[in-house]
Amino acid sequence: MADYYQILGVSRKASQGEIRSAYRKLAKECHPDVSTAPEANEEFARLSEAYRVLSNSELKTLYDLGGEEQITSQVSNQRRKSNLRTQRDAYRSSINRVVDEMLEEERLESQARSHAVMVVVTLFTSAFIVALLKPMILDSIITKTLAILLFVFGIKFLYQNLQNILEKYTYMPDVPSVTKMMETPKQPFSRSNALAFLVLGYLISLVLGTTIGYYCFDDGKSGPYLDNYYLMNVFLLPPIAVLIIGVWRSFIAKMDDVFDI
Repeated sequence: MADYYQILGVSRKASQGEIRSAYRKLAKECHPDVSTAPEANEEFARLSEAYRVLSNSELKTLYDLGGEEQITSQVSNQRRKSNLRTQRDAYRSSINRVVDEMLEEERLESQARSHAVMVVVTLFTSAFIVALLKPMILDSIITKTLAILLFVFGIKFLYQNLQNILEKYTYMPDVPSVTKMMETPKQPFSRSNALAFLVLGYLISLVLGTTIGYYCFDDGKSGPYLDNYYLMNVFLLPPIAVLIIGVWRSFIAKMDDVFDI
């Protein structure tokens, strides 16, 4: 086992100043750039290692207690603790990432359900209100032209959203087969049941709105209740209502993200 004090040529009671001075003196003599001795590299390495240990109060104390073995043991323990700490941090980071992903998936799923409910409820509610009140907003060429333009965008918006809703929340029943096991669908509703719900819900909204409007608000002075104006209203306005509410919700959501509300 190397004696670091002997390598530096100092006593065990030497001060840090004495250790530093001894190292500088010997380093000038045995540095590979100065010394021509074949073992200059090895001597300078031993000298540097001795100075590294003895110039560090913590390492010097360990060396005085047990020599190189004590330092090696301490370094090994520190490395082992560092590895354990690194593994623990990596595990925590992995767990946090999984939790964040779960929360993000739950947030996105909640937004998707909320959007689906908005589309369906707005469609049914607007159909009911239009059939009930027969709003007088299509009585001029300007409003009719604007309504037709909005209807084109609205019907496209409604079709795309209903298609996404059906793909996300409905399934197509598999054809029974004796060679293939039937898997439980992940979606909660069958495609046929969902389509039946949409059609019946829309028709019921129209029938209820028309019935209540006819018996409660029709005075008979403006002609037949079920006229062309009524048909134009119930045909054009519900998709426009879905478009307006959908765009407004998207705008509010973007504002929430921008201002982190």
